[in-house]
Amino acid sequence: MFCSVAKLLGLFLCAAAATAGHEHGPDVTTVVVKEWDDVVLPCSAGTEENLEQGQFYWIKDDKTLVFRHGVDVEHNNSRPGEDEPFKGRMSHFPDQLKFGNASLLIEFTPLENAGNYTCYIPHLLVERFTVRLVVEPILRDRSLEIPDALVKPFARILDNSVDGVLLRCEVHGAVIKPTLKWLDADRNVMPTVDLDVYERGGRYFVFLLTAVNMTIDNYYRCEATQEEISHEVYDDVSVPGETFSPTVDASSVRVVLTMLHTVLYAQSLIFTRGLCDVFQSRCLSPAQSSTSGSPCGSLEF
Repeated sequence: MFCSVAKLLGLFLCAAAATAGHEHGPDVTTVVVKEWDDVVLPCSAGTEENLEQGQFYWIKDDKTLVFRHGVDVEHNNSRPGEDEPFKGRMSHFPDQLKFGNASLLIEFTPLENAGNYTCYIPHLLVERFTVRLVVEPILRDRSLEIPDALVKPFARILDNSVDGVLLRCEVHGAVIKPTLKWLDADRNVMPTVDLDVYERGGRYFVFLLTAVNMTIDNYYRCEATQEEISHEVYDDVSVPGETFSPTVDASSVRVVLTMLHTVLYAQSLIFTRGLCDVFQSRCLSPAQSSTSGSPCGSLEF
């Protein structure tokens, strides 16, 4: 992760990249981070304070010890050890301690790490720094975490047609209405041929149809997203090459049909003109032109 590399470059470079979402209040600094990213919570005693041999602590929500540096028997007796969910993901910047930096690095930040963090530097007595950490969720599979999350959609091959092979993505009985889309191997969104959404008894049934043509890998994915809970799952399908029949694509068919219609129309005009010429030649014969008041009179064929 970026912040891990930035340890070598110093705290402030890392803080500038990872905590670009800072908001400052009178007593609280707000830091915003994406779920599973690294983040730095700033804390400084001033550049003249050397903390290499000193102690400092980070407490979450005024009750959970998440990190400590140095030895403080009194504090250790009054607080539990570092909580298990935080172990292995919290660290500081040893090369910055001589400059008074007690900032905390959190790696792979989960949603549960959101909250208020307070930095204590005991020998400074009243010095304490509070940071409000906001963790923004990302779209990912939460089916094992949230009961109403969709387990997965179902992708299937239907049939081939003039537009290519038809693929259908299906969702049955979702509690939260999902959004479906088809993607190719390069994550390009495939065009929708048909979309049906039904609600029955408070549950959703969604069917998304697309048509695909033969590619190098013939690999496609249906993604189902439930934005309300930042949940996303998918199902993949690989279309066998023999499924694609040697059909003409739709645009070519339309061109051919247009040309055929034009030819048929022209032939009909030629036929009609020829028929009319026959009528005219009979109508203008000397024997009948003198006895009929109309071009063709009562001529019978």
